[in-house]
Amino acid sequence: MPSAQATIIRFALLFLLVILQSNLLSAQDEKSLDNSTIKQTQPPGSTSQVKVKNSDNFIYEKIDDVDFQYFSGNVKMFHDSIFMYADSAVIQGDQMMARGEVIIIQDDTINVFSDSLIYDADLKLAKLFKEVVVQTGDKQLFTERLDYDLKSKIGTFRDTAILRRADMTLSSLKGYYNLQDKKAHFYDQVVIKDVDFELTADSLDYDTDIDRAYFLGPTYILQNGKQVFCKAGYYDMISRQAFFSDQAVIVEGSKVAFADDILVSEQDSSVTLTGNAEVRDSVSTARGKSIFFDDVKGEVFIQGNGYYQREDQIIEAEVIEYNTVTEDFFSIGNSTISGEKGILAADSISYVKEEDLGVAKGNASYRDTVDGRTILSDYFIYRDSSSYVQANAVKVRPLFMQRVEDDTLYVAADTLISAEPSDSLKYLKAITDVMIYKKDLQAVCDSMYYGDLDSTFTLFRNPICWSDTTQFKGDTIDIILRNDEVREIVARKKAFIATRHLTGYFDQIKGRYLHSYLDSNELKKMLIKGNAEALYFLRDDDDAYVGANKTICSHMTFYFENEELDNIMFYTEPASTMTPMELAKGSLISLEGLQWEIQRRPRGLEGMRTMVISALPQDAEPVDDFEEEILKILEEESTTKGQ
Repeated sequence: MPSAQATIIRFALLFLLVILQSNLLSAQDEKSLDNSTIKQTQPPGSTSQVKVKNSDNFIYEKIDDVDFQYFSGNVKMFHDSIFMYADSAVIQGDQMMARGEVIIIQDDTINVFSDSLIYDADLKLAKLFKEVVVQTGDKQLFTERLDYDLKSKIGTFRDTAILRRADMTLSSLKGYYNLQDKKAHFYDQVVIKDVDFELTADSLDYDTDIDRAYFLGPTYILQNGKQVFCKAGYYDMISRQAFFSDQAVIVEGSKVAFADDILVSEQDSSVTLTGNAEVRDSVSTARGKSIFFDDVKGEVFIQGNGYYQREDQIIEAEVIEYNTVTEDFFSIGNSTISGEKGILAADSISYVKEEDLGVAKGNASYRDTVDGRTILSDYFIYRDSSSYVQANAVKVRPLFMQRVEDDTLYVAADTLISAEPSDSLKYLKAITDVMIYKKDLQAVCDSMYYGDLDSTFTLFRNPICWSDTTQFKGDTIDIILRNDEVREIVARKKAFIATRHLTGYFDQIKGRYLHSYLDSNELKKMLIKGNAEALYFLRDDDDAYVGANKTICSHMTFYFENEELDNIMFYTEPASTMTPMELAKGSLISLEGLQWEIQRRPRGLEGMRTMVISALPQDAEPVDDFEEEILKILEEESTTKGQ
């Protein structure tokens, strides 16, 4: 018997000859087939699994006990439920070769076209050559050679193949197409092109049922100006939704976004980053466990250790919502806003740019990083343009803190306001039931104003100051700082100073205007102007009280050394009266207006922040004339200093 190789060669040669013979057969009447013989194109007893339903011409030949069947012209064949068409075909047992406009139809849903075909009916394996097209639904696969397993419905290509749907093309050098599962695998120089979209990769899987590409290695995408890199994920060609994973990065102009996973939706222009997420551009940086942003709407949502920096402002919180168009934001969970001049912290913070109005709630604090000042409160209202911060009492009263000398100055009130309306002016207001505490100085009043311009605390409405055993009173009191030290204390209108002795006696000084000068927290000089009166107790060398001396004049000056009175100067007809101790009592040992209000003196931070609720009469309305009083006092101060 001839060798298998010789049989195959002969089979191939005969296949090529069938085309030439078909022309000859058509001229021979005795071998010509008309329509009446179409169903008898195979000899009786043929064992081939491939059945020929029709052909224009047919030759049967038996060589070395091997049957060969030659068909040409409108050849129609079938094998089980598979239909095949060709211009010509050669069948030898379960082997079939076809050429010219080859068509395979399977399950009425799969159409395969090619120039030529070698088919193994036993294996149901088709080898297709030249201009191969596989069509199913709206998809077409183009290649020059395809091995198609009709049992598994898997086509394998080892040369360039292109999958096309509408404007989309997917190509690679190698791969396979599972038409039953509607899955395809492409590898080696993979390229996808669509409208405004281009992808290159080493390999990917493609789901033809839902038109989704799955990335299996380093993948690069260019879409609408965006550049994407990842090593895993998918891209949905219909919905334009994409998922990028494993070193995922998106670059668009100056914007760079990267995370463990990135979900992109072209339909709503949103991007969601999850795991070590970060987005940065030329003006801002966002970081968190997850970030959602929409460039069209300008929305940015950060969750988990959130961080958002824009120009000179930094927002940190567990959750941050920011709009890059309006510059409004909301943050919750250990929220902080850091700027050039201070840091605002609270449980939650919100801000509306158009109104320049923000609110901070819960465990709130504001720290002036320039001057080292801090305000604590339950509730803040703030304005960014003027560094305006208003702290209001909710559960506890606001508390202001500032380092002064080697100590800390505390101010508590129902409302505290800090602002910087200009580069040259920064102020602090305290409104309603103000309490001031420093180790060597304490004070209370109804309202207070502090301005950086002159470093002066001005206390309004029934102010009282205490230092050691001395009490200062007046209609208003100024506490003047120099280099963060208390250097001057000024009391205006009904100024009254009382110093209490251990025995219960009081040295007293009063007048329209009182000005004390200090150095290193030690009293050095005291000036009293306008109806000045002084009453002080004299003692002998044994420190026993001798009597009470009362002096009245237009003004007087006291000089101190080592915290002791060193000299007194009286001006304009002073009148003095000495009362022996045995006669010193009643009005003889007290000036008019003496009130020792030690019960109001703050003893420490305890109690300074406690809310005190007082009821107003039903017909009374709260009046806030604080601003007018400040202007009035400053004007009076200017007039007094000019005298």
